[in-house]
Amino acid sequence: MKPERKIVPEPGLASEPVFAPQDSANDDPSEHEILETIVDQFTQCLRAGEHPAIVDYQTRYPNLADEIEDLLSSIAMIEQLKTSSDTRTDQRQLLDTVSRLTHIGNYKIQSEIGRGGMGVVFAAVHESLGRRVAIKVMPTPLVDGEKYVQRFRHEAQSAARLHHTNIVSVFGVGEDHGFHYYVMDHIDGDSLNTVIARLKTKPKNALIEESKRYHWAANIAANVAAALAYAHAADILHRDIKPSNMILDQQGTIWITDFGLAKDGSRELNLTRTGDVIGTPQYLAPESLEGQYDQRSETYGVGLVLYELVTLQPAYPAGSPAEIIRAIATRSPTPVKKLDPRIPLDLATIIGKATNREPRLRYQTANELNQDLLAFVDGRPIAARRPHAIERLFRWGRRNPLAAALSAISTLLLVLVAVSASIGYWSTMAALAKEAEKSARLQEQQIKTDAARREAEQNYLQMKTQHERAESNVSITIDAFDEMFKQVIARGAKSTGELDIDGFREVSGLETSLTRQDAAFLNRLVSFYEQFAVLNADNERLQSESAKAYRRVGNIYQLVGELLPAINAYEKSLELLPVSNGDAPSDKSDLLTRVQTQNELGAACRQNGAPLVAQEWNRKSIQLLEQSALSQSDPAVRLELARTLSVLGFNLFRTLSINNNFKPLNPIRQIPTEMAEQFPGGRRNWERRNLQFVQRAIDIMNDLVSEAPDNAEYRSVRATCYCVLAAANIDADRKNGFEIRDRAIKSFDELVTSHPENPEYQYLLALACGLSGEAVHADDLELLERAADLSEKLLQQFPNLLDYHHLHASLRIKLASYHLKQTQRELALKELRSAKSSIEELLAQTPSDRSFFRTMNSLINELQQLSKSYLEVGNSRIAGEINQLARQIRNQMRQQSPPWTKN
Repeated sequence: MKPERKIVPEPGLASEPVFAPQDSANDDPSEHEILETIVDQFTQCLRAGEHPAIVDYQTRYPNLADEIEDLLSSIAMIEQLKTSSDTRTDQRQLLDTVSRLTHIGNYKIQSEIGRGGMGVVFAAVHESLGRRVAIKVMPTPLVDGEKYVQRFRHEAQSAARLHHTNIVSVFGVGEDHGFHYYVMDHIDGDSLNTVIARLKTKPKNALIEESKRYHWAANIAANVAAALAYAHAADILHRDIKPSNMILDQQGTIWITDFGLAKDGSRELNLTRTGDVIGTPQYLAPESLEGQYDQRSETYGVGLVLYELVTLQPAYPAGSPAEIIRAIATRSPTPVKKLDPRIPLDLATIIGKATNREPRLRYQTANELNQDLLAFVDGRPIAARRPHAIERLFRWGRRNPLAAALSAISTLLLVLVAVSASIGYWSTMAALAKEAEKSARLQEQQIKTDAARREAEQNYLQMKTQHERAESNVSITIDAFDEMFKQVIARGAKSTGELDIDGFREVSGLETSLTRQDAAFLNRLVSFYEQFAVLNADNERLQSESAKAYRRVGNIYQLVGELLPAINAYEKSLELLPVSNGDAPSDKSDLLTRVQTQNELGAACRQNGAPLVAQEWNRKSIQLLEQSALSQSDPAVRLELARTLSVLGFNLFRTLSINNNFKPLNPIRQIPTEMAEQFPGGRRNWERRNLQFVQRAIDIMNDLVSEAPDNAEYRSVRATCYCVLAAANIDADRKNGFEIRDRAIKSFDELVTSHPENPEYQYLLALACGLSGEAVHADDLELLERAADLSEKLLQQFPNLLDYHHLHASLRIKLASYHLKQTQRELALKELRSAKSSIEELLAQTPSDRSFFRTMNSLINELQQLSKSYLEVGNSRIAGEINQLARQIRNQMRQQSPPWTKN
């Protein structure tokens, strides 16, 4: 019999006692009645807006502590979900108000894309730039609560920190007439739940073959896991992983969006209370019902998404919040093999591990999940394994301790009885048969061993012969492709000896007569190369050679001025190079190849009018080099780091040295529009940032030159950095700027003398000599004329290289401007005529970088000034011809110019 219990109230628990004292012990309430009364009182407190502590009830009734925790936790979650449901109608009305917007900030709203708990997402267009974007807007009434504003801003800030191929980028945030909004990339595609719904309505093999659909689904989930691994590395949790928060674009790329519930650990900001239900009920991890959430909860969410992609049905069917929570809290998803036996075993194993109810038995990181999914897609063994029967029995026992204990006891008794009854019989039989069986077994085993050895030796010889034959065929094919490349590039070349044609500096250093037709031929050759690589996908050398071939084609395209094909070739090369999940490759050769290819891609993007994209590739290269363990010790890695750092500053130097209408270090002028967000401090901050990179490069190169004073490459990179410093100081401190410039000219003179066959040193020398500041003085004239002569010699060797045409035209325009100011009209006209061929080539190639358009505008200005000068002396015929040329150039620029030139 249980002891009598008197239930009396304790202070601080409630205003009234849960039970009043009874007159008789026989009238004490039962445990069931106590729990019912506690539930009623707890529910009333919640609905009154209070936050009663479960631990107070447990302290009051310690013998019912476990029952109270389970019961009241579930009640709290269900009440929270009910409260959210009660406000859904009001939120829908607020969102309907937002959906009537036609403009917000500088954006014109085109259509509504979707809506969620915190706002409406629109497709919009920036009115001045014409850029198509997506904008998320929060209703005005919601800003009355500071928590909503903080969460909305937190969503924008968290997403803006993330720059990944599979995460929708955020690049602007603002507030207009009380509406808070942020701007992100517009993804042209459908949400993943829409894609799943579409797959349900189509025949099994209408969209994609069944066997391929499993690999497609695994690849989608692998990309999602990779993106989450990147976010986790930035200490950001998404906390609402579900199909509706993922977009599949027209190219088949998956994008994660909506970081509205994200937790940013680096900011120590948490906008939810402990115990809040985080995320969508149907996709909650079991531990989140207890207020716990970490990276393993995110891998669980990815597992549920993959479950739905593979089976075309959710792991937990839709229902009321209470039904869904009860299902998540009490059972695991139905194994996918039971729903569809055709699902591959490895994929089913991955899904089972990702959706395990116990966090410690799941994938511990999103990266682990990504690696297993990629292994499945590539046909490699996965790391996960199916639990053995004993392990499954053990887990069942943990979930059902009473039944497991009774079963174990019954089984043990049954085994003891069987063992006792059989032990005598088996002992006797074993003793009688032991000697007879031993002799026969040894003889049979010897025969089988001899036969197996002979068969293994024969199979080994056959496999060795086949392998050697296959490797020989692959090597012959690789050598043949390589020879074709070298023959095309060396055709007409003046250089002799062994060719090194992998890097752009090497290709541009050859005195060749390459044409666009050569580049197109090599591009077709690479397509056959790649097809051969697909047929031999397990051959790592062939994959590496394919990447090298695409890089070569990109370099040749860039050399002949075909920038878009060059960019495409570089991107394919990077796709084929070995990857290390964001870390620097451990092999030095792989590291340098990837960094150099990225920098060459950045150079092509810069020439094609995308300076920010170019800058991003350079920064990725710097990050990889700095992560390498060789960054402090290996000279080749240190050189590449210094070279990459100098590239950022070199772009500024190139602009300053060939455009006389550009003032350095002038805070009044504004930086280019597309760079304003990245450098909010204006042009001065932009220039200082570039110079910091250059100064760091100089420090590295000083150390390298001290170690190897005769190394030409070291001296060239350091001299280039000197030019950047000179360009930044000439107008502010002419004497100091020219001292630095002269130091660079001296270095390049020595390099040209010792390496007359290298056009890169001649080009850099011409750039340095052409560095004269905003105004050209008489003492600049000799160096400018020398620079112009050098540029003409370069064009005779490389008539298709746009950088050389750009340099030549700019230098001639500078000289024409100087002569015109000295009223030397004939000399000015002569210089402009010398620039004519380069100007025509530049216009024919329609380059779109800003420095080209600044050069053309300078040309038009000089032509107008020259025409005016001829009119003043009465020569209207030449003045008219000059004006006609200026109009032709202006009209052609308007037809060819990108949108930003029309602002």
